[in-house]
Amino acid sequence: MITLNKDRQFFLKSLCTSPFFLLRHLPNLTSAVARKVNNWVRVKFSAKHYGAKRSPGWISKKVNTPTRCYENSSFRFILACYPIAGAANFAKFPPMLEKADDPEAYFSMNRWGFLLESLLVNSSARQSDLAKISAWIKSYTDKGEVAWEIYSACERISNLLVYLAANAASAESSEFQKTAAPFVADSAEWIRRHVEYYGPTATNNHIINNARALVLAGVAIDNDSIYEAGVSTFRKCLPAMVGNGGFLRERSSHYQLIVTNWVLDAWRFAAARYGVNHPDATYLKDYGARMTSAAAMLCDGDSRLLGLIGDISPDTSPLYSTLRLSRLYPEFWPVTNKNHQSAEMKDDWFLISRENQYVLGNFPAGLFPDPYPTHGHCDHTSFIWQSEGVEILVDTGRYRYTPDDVSLLQISAAGHNVPFANGYSPLCESLLKSGLWWPKPYAVAKLESSASNGAVLLSHDGFSRMSNITRHTREINLMSGGLEVVDSFEGKGQVNIRLRWNFGTSFNFFESDLMSVMGYGGTVEFITKGFAEPPLIFSSSSQSDGGWISAVYGKLEPSIYVDVSSDVTLPVVISTRFKFEKCAA
Repeated sequence: MITLNKDRQFFLKSLCTSPFFLLRHLPNLTSAVARKVNNWVRVKFSAKHYGAKRSPGWISKKVNTPTRCYENSSFRFILACYPIAGAANFAKFPPMLEKADDPEAYFSMNRWGFLLESLLVNSSARQSDLAKISAWIKSYTDKGEVAWEIYSACERISNLLVYLAANAASAESSEFQKTAAPFVADSAEWIRRHVEYYGPTATNNHIINNARALVLAGVAIDNDSIYEAGVSTFRKCLPAMVGNGGFLRERSSHYQLIVTNWVLDAWRFAAARYGVNHPDATYLKDYGARMTSAAAMLCDGDSRLLGLIGDISPDTSPLYSTLRLSRLYPEFWPVTNKNHQSAEMKDDWFLISRENQYVLGNFPAGLFPDPYPTHGHCDHTSFIWQSEGVEILVDTGRYRYTPDDVSLLQISAAGHNVPFANGYSPLCESLLKSGLWWPKPYAVAKLESSASNGAVLLSHDGFSRMSNITRHTREINLMSGGLEVVDSFEGKGQVNIRLRWNFGTSFNFFESDLMSVMGYGGTVEFITKGFAEPPLIFSSSSQSDGGWISAVYGKLEPSIYVDVSSDVTLPVVISTRFKFEKCAA
């Protein structure tokens, strides 16, 4: 049975029983402990909300005291102009997180995400929205409160300023600006002094959100030092976090949409204040254009994600992220760039298209483990498959950011469409129960990828850490009405191979005699060849060891997965051919 603990158990046992293994890993273990102690000391003796952050050298350390002119009765924000009007006929915003033990539920309450619902769905709620915000400003004056952690502070003022910009003509918004201006100025200075920078290899997408908030606030209150702190952060961090093809290095399809929205927010405000031809505006526009083009590679013809890969943001749903793009940035979104019968690779993402079918995945070619933090999962050689608008093979998402059993399984290789060898995943699972850590040299592997003739080839030597498989290569090819996956395992000797297939929520029944998965989405028949002996077939739905999909943070939907396994003699080639028939309308 596949477990999350195999790598951990094997690694710890080897440390205890093999002096040579211990000696090889001692430098990495010592370094990991030293970093842990150093972070603990930094956090222990740091100011509130500073933690292990480092002072970014590109931002002035001089405290900028907001001027009192923000309280002048005639004060008005400098706001961008958004080409939207009225309310859209969209579904209601997803409900608040229900799990009280999830800190994201509390964070969400203080990020003013309800403003997005009002902006996209119910513009008539302006008076009550502004009343909620005024009450919050009066109540949360203590910056020692968790509500003032920096990411939440950024979400608050960014959501507020975009909301006010989109409703700038309303009398309520105009009057409210006198109340909000000192709060925005104070929040911006708080963010500037606590930018979420942790060094070049430990800083994630949060710093882009910091930059967005500083640019928006700097424009709104006409404060050059706040604005420059935001722009300089963009110029420093965007090249490190966004590839030449426009993809965010976080390896999450949803976070690609989230951060694209952030960059376009900053562009809109910078262009409104300084003009569309200003160097800052053109710089942000260039990144926004590249990132929307990359995001389009992840979406179908209706500009909705082909499927989830990696983490889901707790701040909003994937659907609302695309709706926000189309509503606020119609000059950028939607983007249609799908090619029929083609395979393409860009910034470690691959897409195969054919006859209204799509295969999408992320495979970071090069040396594993990647040194950067990520919202991606252990999905190497994994992929998702959509046909005729039906999600067939899926990534199971991530229920919550807590170390609960369901979430840990979803982010493990068991939540992805990958082969296992002797119960081990293709590449080393994190050896922490929660968090990410891959010790070297145990976890080191080389990944290679290519695309040709409408197919992709993904190859790695990750199984060699604990088996006699020297290399695994997966070829994925779309056919008319179906899909073929060919797994080649090089090496010598015996090994147990298990193929895991996670099916979408529109399938709820597996017929082992027919090797077919059925549901309201249609029927998927599949056949596996290459095993010398008839393989064992195991299927489960909504069990403790799998069978749950999270398409929205904090929500679970039952699903079904199928495992096909057998002992084989290396080398061996195993092919799996899927045929899909959609239910009649």
